[in-house]
Amino acid sequence: SFLISAHHVSHVVLLAHDHCGHYRHRFQNLDDAALRTMQEGDLRAARQALTAAHPGLDVRTFFATPYTGRVRFDEVS
Repeated sequence: SFLISAHHVSHVVLLAHDHCGHYRHRFQNLDDAALRTMQEGDLRAARQALTAAHPGLDVRTFFATPYTGRVRFDEVS
């Protein structure tokens, strides 16, 4: 909260990514689809917490996935 206010941040981008080591280690019993669902839920929760604490803050969330030698960013709504 301090950094957002002190630096007059008006836009935030939150990213999650495919094959995240943290999620794979922490939730070893989940498959890729379940991990992605969990990560997207966590992105939504983080966005909600930020916008609740900072009305007017523009928060966008994306999930990054390798795609044909590049990275595809799908917006999480």
